[in-house]
Formats: sequence, C-alpha cells, structure tokens
Amino acid sequence: MPSPYLTLNALLGPRVRLSSELKGKLSVNPEELIETFNYGVGPEFLPALMVALGIVKPEDGIKLCEKFNDEGCVDFVLAVKGNSAAVKQLREWLINAFRELLFKIWTCLRSSVLMLMYCLMSLWSWCMGLMASP
Repeated sequence: MPSPYLTLNALLGPRVRLSSELKGKLSVNPEELIETFNYGVGPEFLPALMVALGIVKPEDGIKLCEKFNDEGCVDFVLAVKGNSAAVKQLREWLINAFRELLFKIWTCLRSSVLMLMYCLMSLWSWCMGLMASP
C-alpha cells in the first residue's frame, strides 16, 4: 500500500513535484502508480492524481469525477490545477476528516478503557467476595 506521505505529497506538493528527499530516489511509471493507488486511495482522489501526474488533462479529470457524483473530486482536480479556493477547501476537508478520525479513535479507546475498568472492578469485587467467605 502506498505511503500516506507520498499520497499527500503527490496531491498537495507545490507544482505537483516530489519533495527533495524523494527526488532522484523514486522512479515509477505514472500508470503503475495509479494502479497502485487504486487500491489504497478513495476513488474520488484518482482523477486528481491522474491530472497531477500528467496522465489526463484537467478538463478530462473533471469529467472523470462525474461518475463519482462527488463535488470533492472536482475540488481535488481544481486544487491540482492551482485553484486557491479549491486548495483551501481541500485543506479544510482534510482537517475535518482528520478530526473525525481522531474522534472515532478516541471514542473507541474510551469505550475500551471503560470496559476494562468495569472488568477490573468486577474482578476486584469477586476477589473480595472470595476473601470474605469462610
């Protein structure tokens, strides 16, 4: 599965170039990269990735978005084109998605901790009951 860093670097990097730490170390066929990302990235990102890698023109990328019926897809393509409003909207979307993910993780952890505390208290009560009985 592709690294999230590479995904964001490809989608959000300045002028859609790889960062200096990856430059010269990574050489891939863009079509192979799209095929790889196809399994690890939401399909609504693929048209923007295809535009970023020069596989399709921005207009064609927007047409590809129509099959997803997702406004975010068009915004991603426009962000790759350098549309500042789309870039701002994409950043807000990413921030909100990250917050949502953190909340889900926190909720899951909180539930697990509460369940663990309940089990420990039950075990403690059971042990105290054993010690109290003759």
